[in-house]
Amino acid sequence: MPLLAIGLLLGLLAGPPTLPPTPGGNVPGPPPTADDATTRVILRCAPEDFAALSTELRARWPGAELLEYGTEAFDRVGGRPFVYLEVTGERVGDAPMSITLITSDGRAYLRRVTPKDSGRTRVVAIASANLLAAVADEDVPPDREQAVVPLPTAEVPDAPPPVEPEPKPQTVTPPPERPPPLPRTEPPPRRPPPLPPERDAWQLAIDPGATLVVGLAPSQRRSRPSFGGDLRVDVRAPIGLAFGTAARVTIDAAADYRLVRVRIVPGIGWIGRTDRLEWAALVGPSIEPWRVLRGGREQALGRVGSAGYSTLYGVAVHGALGYRVRLRSAQPSSLRIGAHVDLATSTMASGQTARLCDSRPCTSPLFALGGLELGLGIDLAIWFDLGPANRRRPQRRR
Repeated sequence: MPLLAIGLLLGLLAGPPTLPPTPGGNVPGPPPTADDATTRVILRCAPEDFAALSTELRARWPGAELLEYGTEAFDRVGGRPFVYLEVTGERVGDAPMSITLITSDGRAYLRRVTPKDSGRTRVVAIASANLLAAVADEDVPPDREQAVVPLPTAEVPDAPPPVEPEPKPQTVTPPPERPPPLPRTEPPPRRPPPLPPERDAWQLAIDPGATLVVGLAPSQRRSRPSFGGDLRVDVRAPIGLAFGTAARVTIDAAADYRLVRVRIVPGIGWIGRTDRLEWAALVGPSIEPWRVLRGGREQALGRVGSAGYSTLYGVAVHGALGYRVRLRSAQPSSLRIGAHVDLATSTMASGQTARLCDSRPCTSPLFALGGLELGLGIDLAIWFDLGPANRRRPQRRR
């Protein structure tokens, strides 16, 4: 009995007993004092959850002023201490949710809860009230120091649209005048390099040509002209002195007869040159055998001896003038294209001209040979150098 009385006396002096949490989830412990920061709570959550969450939180943290996050909440707090409570996460399902509490002096506390779908708001409210109580009693250290409470962005009224200045009249600047195109200059034609100096050497010319032969005297020679082909071979010394031999074949026809004449003239003379011109003058004796054919067989007209040939003897002068072209090839070295004139006189060995007839007496001769005749023709001389050029040795100076 004395012991029981002593126990009851001590119980009355200690105060009422601490009750366990009620099924409603009230947080045990004393309510916050008026100067505590936890008495002013700025709650930030989904707008549609604020009403339910604030109701549950007031039931578990009575006496606190719950303010919805915004500019008005920070204005009501003024310069007094407060706490910033932020709840983030999925609103449905069993996904975890994060609770962030930051005091106005920069202490931050972080918690994570995994509520069931049926009581998400109640579980979050209990966890938040427990955290507020622990912060108020300073039972847990902060997770971070010097944290900054995120302030709401001030809403700026719509500014009037800027007044655009009136566009200045654009002055069209004419494009600069293009200079007239320069006259197109054609590149100068490529000229071949100049020819090297001509060699001072002996030269050989092969000179084919064609000649019209006209009889001048005696009178029986003044008949129709005849045609012949020429071939000359001339050798020219560097000083211009020339030696050569010419052969001409002339064919004449009368009735069924053909007169074939072959004249050979060895000569000596001069072949002179300028830059573009070349002339020649040669003279020499001539020998001209001839024969008469009929049906391809020799005839006895004018036959002398058993050979059936007769011969004219005389003198011939050859003159030529032509345009000279130097060649870039070594052989041949140059060409001469021009005309020539031949003047010749000839007789039989007896000193008389010959008249050929097919009947006696010879009133109308078939052919007349000998006398003075003129040859006019064209030719092409092709020159070849013979051996190296003559070079003068330089004289020694004394």
